[in-house]
Amino acid sequence: MPPRVLRRWELLPGVPLLREVPDVEMAVQRLSRQGWMAVFWPQAPSSSEAVDVLLLAVGKAAQRHAVEHEPRWTPDAWSRAAKLLLGEGQPPIPAAFGRELTLRRLIRWLAPDARDLVMGVAGPVAELRAIETVGEWFSRAAEAGCLILLPSPREAIARTDRTFRSEAERLLFQAMNRDRELRGLFEPNVRVVTRFQTAPCVDFLWREGKIVIEVDSYFTHGGQNEFANDRQRDYETLVSGYLTIRLLYEEVLRDCQLALSKVRRVVALRRQQHL
Repeated sequence: MPPRVLRRWELLPGVPLLREVPDVEMAVQRLSRQGWMAVFWPQAPSSSEAVDVLLLAVGKAAQRHAVEHEPRWTPDAWSRAAKLLLGEGQPPIPAAFGRELTLRRLIRWLAPDARDLVMGVAGPVAELRAIETVGEWFSRAAEAGCLILLPSPREAIARTDRTFRSEAERLLFQAMNRDRELRGLFEPNVRVVTRFQTAPCVDFLWREGKIVIEVDSYFTHGGQNEFANDRQRDYETLVSGYLTIRLLYEEVLRDCQLALSKVRRVVALRRQQHL
């Protein structure tokens, strides 16, 4: 990582600083150990998802700070709600208040040298402006610095995984890209960042519609642990706004057109909902 990336004085509130580094995840970890608030995404998130994750990172930092130092409370509804959440062992992010208000209040708890944020995106970023906008929002609202780390172009290409883990996945992907309604929608082997700070790798993802497709076989997913892990993953992605379709491996091999019809119906439903 270039040494200048570590200099906080280069960061100006409201103006996120972009840097390309060979290993984004390692760079984010190093800055986190130096006291920065840090968020890492294996793949570029949507704007709304990014804001929620940033706010959660600030909330957790404020929660840790509140354990050691009594926050400066004011007698208002936000403070009462935040106190209640802290008493329950949760980050003080009251749902009934705006994100910007909550961010401003939380950031005041932190020492000036602990307010800067580093965001790292390891995968390719198609819409860089969306990431910059999120950084600008944080930096302006928090009156703090924001560093955005991106992979070098060569590293971004290397991390793009287009391999398939089964013959059924390969057949389904080819069939979807021959279909007039589904062509170009789904990406294979994509990591989905959830509200629980997990990033499961799903078989297929339609980013805009937030639809996940999983192709499962009884022989690989029929065990007790695998069954439980799949349900936990479905819960985490559902709460994070994603809808999961689970298709049988054997069904895709036997009747791929039937599998396609199921995907079409769910895509049509999402489009009717204007997602």
